[in-house]
Amino acid sequence: MFTGLLAGSVLACGHATNLYSTQQVSTALQPDSVFACARAQLKSLNYSQTALDIGDHRVAAKVKDPNLTVSDVQFRGGYNAIEVKVDAGGANGQTDLKITARTYFEYFTQRGTTLEEKDASEDVKRDSHTIADACTSAGSSESAPGTASPDTIRPDRM
Repeated sequence: MFTGLLAGSVLACGHATNLYSTQQVSTALQPDSVFACARAQLKSLNYSQTALDIGDHRVAAKVKDPNLTVSDVQFRGGYNAIEVKVDAGGANGQTDLKITARTYFEYFTQRGTTLEEKDASEDVKRDSHTIADACTSAGSSESAPGTASPDTIRPDRM
């Protein structure tokens, strides 16, 4: 009986999944160009910057998503968050762009504000792909960072 219980608990632990979505792409563009483009894309998608590390080329931003709702009096809102990290590649001379997309719910409980991470929403996944596509194409540059096309700015974000 004990071995059956142990095997069941090991099996249950083996199926853990990430709630967030990550993509990593490489480009021949310079890291400063890619980073400037990513920041411009976040702004054009109406994300509010929450953290910035210029030296390490990292930026984090979030946007409130009115489509994320829960029937709970403690629920304050649903948010999509994107973290961007740009690294100068190694020997291959490529610039690596890593984008992590997350969705979380904010509650106000007796302990104060509580964040609960959920599966990444389709909206935040789409936004992360928009950033990756715009900032890794040969057409983007530091002087004119890629901007979102009118199709990528959703009316619910205005």
